[in-house]
Amino acid sequence: MKRERLFDLRQKQREIPAYLDEMPAILGLELDEFGLGGLVFLMLYLFNHQFWGLVLAVITVIFTKKLKAGKPRGYLQQWFYQRIGIELPGLLPPAKIVSFYSPAAPKEEGGDS
Repeated sequence: MKRERLFDLRQKQREIPAYLDEMPAILGLELDEFGLGGLVFLMLYLFNHQFWGLVLAVITVIFTKKLKAGKPRGYLQQWFYQRIGIELPGLLPPAKIVSFYSPAAPKEEGGDS
């Protein structure tokens, strides 16, 4: 009996995220897509236009998904920050090109530790 149960648990397939730090999804939408659609709906809801708020929210989500298709993660955030004039640095500094590397070589002045 226990062996059959263990076999059944092994047979269950689980979805493995592509990234360990993958953004959570709400109703199959990433947080930026869901948030943007929710913001459009909320703005029109406050002006008592619930139907048009829902319609425009769905159109906004569809447009956002098509815009992000084939682009790397964080594309929309990076694009938005560039448009308002904020330059975001990369996650890692660019690689330094050297002709020879040795861990025993002396450190340069002002370099990273």
